[in-house]
Amino acid sequence: MALDYNSYIAQIANLTAMDATTPEFQLMVQGMIPYAEKRLYREADFVNTVCKSDAILTKNDRLLVLPPAQFGSYITVQGINVLAYQQRVQLQPVATSFLNAVYGTPATAGVPQYFAMFTQDTAFLGPYPDSNYPIEIFGTFRPEPLSPTHTTTYLTEYLPDVFTAASMIFASGYMRDFGAQSDNPNQAQSWENQYQLLFKGANLESLRQKFAGPGWLSLSAIPVADSR
Repeated sequence: MALDYNSYIAQIANLTAMDATTPEFQLMVQGMIPYAEKRLYREADFVNTVCKSDAILTKNDRLLVLPPAQFGSYITVQGINVLAYQQRVQLQPVATSFLNAVYGTPATAGVPQYFAMFTQDTAFLGPYPDSNYPIEIFGTFRPEPLSPTHTTTYLTEYLPDVFTAASMIFASGYMRDFGAQSDNPNQAQSWENQYQLLFKGANLESLRQKFAGPGWLSLSAIPVADSR
């Protein structure tokens, strides 16, 4: 069953046997939600964390400043396409040292073929663009976190079981240093084991959404009948 912020808080309070109105519980929530969300977003590649931005290259300038992602900066750039001469050129990721050695000056300017990440928000291109080409950037971002004002997320709606398990790993560790009633050194490891089991299924489903993984690979081997 999907959760919202209030039902999530009620569920955690029930599982931890804590009073959700206490300052200690509220303090735990401030660390628990970021822990659970960031762990899931880092360990899986969910389709809902991918977005596209558009920009325009500057002629003879190899430095690309990435436009903002949906919520802040891109966490990981997954691809850059240059739109040139009615074609979409997919740039290949390489090392900065390669670009410096092969495309070190504007003398070799042309349609970019490669990119190298320089900082979190910038990339070098090679060769230098010889025109102001439009480009597309694809990458991952961090969705807006669960909060009293943002009451549902992809995790609470589609992966409430995994999100709860990840939250309880943090909560179990927190309670070991707080209440004697919850002083169970094995609780965090038990929730870690449960999280790992649930995560396998969630990650497999995520792979199916991208037509990847063992499920789709096995289907691709099935011959298709010729209808002619």
